[in-house]
Amino acid sequence: MYGFLNFCRKEEEVVKEEGTVYAIRNPLFRMYVKIGITSDTMKKRLFSLNTSVPKDFEIIDTVRVKNYKTVEKLLHTLFKEYRYTESRDFFIVSDDKIKEHFSYIRELAGIEENISLTSLKVNSKSVIETDKHEHITRGQLVEFIKEEHDKNPGILRKYIGLNSSKVSARNKNFGKIKIYPIPKLAGNGRTMTVAIEKDINVYVNYSSFDISQAYRQYQLLFLRGELE
Repeated sequence: MYGFLNFCRKEEEVVKEEGTVYAIRNPLFRMYVKIGITSDTMKKRLFSLNTSVPKDFEIIDTVRVKNYKTVEKLLHTLFKEYRYTESRDFFIVSDDKIKEHFSYIRELAGIEENISLTSLKVNSKSVIETDKHEHITRGQLVEFIKEEHDKNPGILRKYIGLNSSKVSARNKNFGKIKIYPIPKLAGNGRTMTVAIEKDINVYVNYSSFDISQAYRQYQLLFLRGELE
């Protein structure tokens, strides 16, 4: 009898090793993706999470694996430069990028007992490198800045007069953010800024590559509320 009970306990331990890694997004803060884990069903996990927010979370992707805690940590490592803060499992990353990596995890789970970070990076550049080339238009950048500024107008006001040299001295990750009290003109007289409101003019005369970088930097600025 004891042997049977011991066997059952071992079976339960094996079952507990399996879990779901998930990526979800909430309509109220669509910029952020939560990457987490659960040993329970996703239905129960979502029920638990949704009790604390006005609108329900939406599933981007899930994957069921044996070493789910390890996989979660590996994903957090891959997306570390997009993480809101170390104490929160929220990231600024596109749905397509999430699905790409979850799809690869599903492939690896079928052939590897333990998924490694090296395996997750095989046949691809880092998440950061590939996301840098995602196409963002100047119009999308301006629209995003205006929307976020309307929600929290105090953030940009704190940094009026900020240029690349001053930003770099504080945090090189915000080097694309330039905010002027008056419109900035090029040598030929062309305006290189867009007025967000009176005395707040943001620089938008970027190359297509730099627009994507600027977009990400403004995302982080509005997310954190200040330069680190």
